[in-house]
Amino acid sequence: MMNLVNLRHVISIANLEFPNVGRLIWLDTLPFFTIRRERGYEPHQLKHLNKLQGKLLINGLENVESKEEALEVNLAGKEKLTKLVLEWDDDSCTPEVQAEVLEGLCPSKYLERLEIRNYYGKRIPNWITGKHNGRPKNLQELTFRRWTQLGPAPDLGAFIHLESLFLSDCNWDALPGNMEHLTALKRLDIDSCKNIVSLPTLPKSLEEINVRNCSRDALRGNMEHLTSLKKFVIWNCKNMQSLPTLPKSLDEFKVGACSFNALPGNIEHITSLRRLDIQSCENMRLLPTLPKSLEEFIIFNCSLDTLPGNMEHLTTLKKLSICICMNMRLLPTLPNSLEEFIVKDCGLNALPGNMEQLTSLKTLEIKSCKNMRSLPKLPKSLEEIAVCYCSDEFTQSCVTTDDPNWQKIEHIPKKTIKFYSEKGPHERYVVRFNWQKIEHILMSSFSILCSIIVTATVSH
Repeated sequence: MMNLVNLRHVISIANLEFPNVGRLIWLDTLPFFTIRRERGYEPHQLKHLNKLQGKLLINGLENVESKEEALEVNLAGKEKLTKLVLEWDDDSCTPEVQAEVLEGLCPSKYLERLEIRNYYGKRIPNWITGKHNGRPKNLQELTFRRWTQLGPAPDLGAFIHLESLFLSDCNWDALPGNMEHLTALKRLDIDSCKNIVSLPTLPKSLEEINVRNCSRDALRGNMEHLTSLKKFVIWNCKNMQSLPTLPKSLDEFKVGACSFNALPGNIEHITSLRRLDIQSCENMRLLPTLPKSLEEFIIFNCSLDTLPGNMEHLTTLKKLSICICMNMRLLPTLPNSLEEFIVKDCGLNALPGNMEQLTSLKTLEIKSCKNMRSLPKLPKSLEEIAVCYCSDEFTQSCVTTDDPNWQKIEHIPKKTIKFYSEKGPHERYVVRFNWQKIEHILMSSFSILCSIIVTATVSH
């Protein structure tokens, strides 16, 4: 392969055994390069590959032994690269050497996206802190992954064009103190940074914040000043006891696997909120009044007893999904705007009484609701219904001609019925239905193979 001196592109989803790549000086594309302590994989192999563009991942940096050797990579000369990933694969070099190596890996000033993985050096390189004139001044995305340094995160004021900042598995106890001056920053992700106990003042330009696997106090403070924030996700912060006051600009709020027992008190007044997603919040028993702007409301694996009393006033709500809420027995009146309604693995005894008035409803799914026995009158607008894995009696009634439940779904063009019996392996039951009016029937058994006899009664 080394005879292909005019080769322009190496395309691969995994690293290749590719020695002496430095001879291919016309290369435009090289996704990966692993530095090794063997001939053909030295740092200087990249020195003259200055036509490289797009993305480059360099790993095996533990095999670079000095700043001088790192400079041989000549990253500053690769002005067409837009994304660079620098990775140490193990801790076989000292923190002092690692710091020197990173200092020598200053990218081109035209780089747009940078990720640094597994850095445990004790010093931040000058080109990150802004003390190096050749730094990547136009950097738009920066990711720190598995940095073991203690203390605060490095000052990022030099990256005035930064739009996205991702921190994952880092040991810092605070974000950079100058965060509010990153006036181009739109997205902030903090994942598994257990030592961060509070947030500094954040820039008003932020549009999205994602916080995952963090400490109880990571969101301490007020966020009302973030008047551009559209999306806020909090996930698996089990020790977090409460939420900050949220900005009124919020469009989407998702919270999952957390311990607090209430949503922010001002959520009713977030009049731009369109999507609310609550998952696996077992301590949450009640919900406050919700904003009328909601279009999608998802509840999954929660201990809620009921929905907010103002549900019928959510006149823009189009989708409601309630899954694995066994404490929920009854639902309030729902809004006429609803187009899709899903209930799954719930303790519901019945659907809301105003179902017939939901004249915008197109899709209805009822799955694994073992307490459900009958259907209310349903709207003529329904285009699709699914009844799956409910009690045998209820499911059978939905496919038995002349049964009241069948009569309530007979007008719906598309029907999906799935049977699931929890009886013993020798139990059998009979299902009778009109073949001409059923589009889709599936008989399913998960843990027990049941004997099912299906007979058809065709009406004339």
